[in-house]
Amino acid sequence: MVFTIRRVPAEKQRLLNVQEVFSLWDLLKTKYSGLQHLTIFINFIHDLDFKQIAQQRVEESRKEIKFLEELIAQYRIPAPQPVKKEAQSAINTEIFTDEFLASILLLFEQELVEMTLRAFRSAVTNDYIRKIFKDFVHRQIDWLDLTIKYLKLKGWLDQPPFYPNIPVSSNEQIDCSTAFQLWDHLTFRYANIEITEIYRIQAMDGDFKLLLKKGIQDVLKKEAIRLEKELVKFGISLPPQPKTIYENLGILQIPDQTMFKQLFMGMQSAAIVHAQALEHCTTNDRIRLLFNDLLKSEVEIIDNVIKYGKVKGWLEEAPRYSPIK
Repeated sequence: MVFTIRRVPAEKQRLLNVQEVFSLWDLLKTKYSGLQHLTIFINFIHDLDFKQIAQQRVEESRKEIKFLEELIAQYRIPAPQPVKKEAQSAINTEIFTDEFLASILLLFEQELVEMTLRAFRSAVTNDYIRKIFKDFVHRQIDWLDLTIKYLKLKGWLDQPPFYPNIPVSSNEQIDCSTAFQLWDHLTFRYANIEITEIYRIQAMDGDFKLLLKKGIQDVLKKEAIRLEKELVKFGISLPPQPKTIYENLGILQIPDQTMFKQLFMGMQSAAIVHAQALEHCTTNDRIRLLFNDLLKSEVEIIDNVIKYGKVKGWLEEAPRYSPIK
């Protein structure tokens, strides 16, 4: 990924809320810490391929740090203390195994997925900053996938217990965690379909009604069908399906804005559910790609829903940040 700082032309894009400021500061601080750990780890790595991957990650981190430093300066945000000197070690290089260092790197990549995702989903004031966080999310997902595949290739990943009830007709395996995540995702989507349909019936705003209908048909039901196929393939029992007909609902008298907020919070929660499934899906690469797709799709939907909510005036923004002059 090539980062570039562009001039912020619109006055609105110079505005930041306090959470966006903290997310930028915290991400840069984490990148400083990650770079320091990586430069230490490289001194102890024996495997040449692993060392090359770690060096690539170091170079990527330096580019990200430079980009974030310039961005924070542009918005006049006090920066965290940088690492004064990249560490060099004269300690016995046999003290750590490559497998141990790889496990630490994996934990770091897993945490960064959720960290960048939290920054993205709370960036509702400044569209430019949200796009930057979105780019970080996509990049971090790719780094996590690369790390998992490499550790599997080296045999450095502990194998979770396999799910034992897979039909003999299936030529794939999954572990118990993935079996639960597939079932949990479908349960979650069934609940999403039901509540979104109820809100669609109750909504008064015509645009909002159409948005909910499109979300049900183009996203929720399609994802549910995709998940159902996987549960059947792996012999996992399906959760009860949502109702399709709602009678005698009456008028709930829930304002459209309140329904929008509830659905938006549900999307934010869904993104974390996808991320956690992605982080721990190490046995089956194809299913991890499924969680990858679900997460990236949710990120795009959240981005568009934030824009829609701002146009409608339905999003309550966090307090604005005013730098000290």
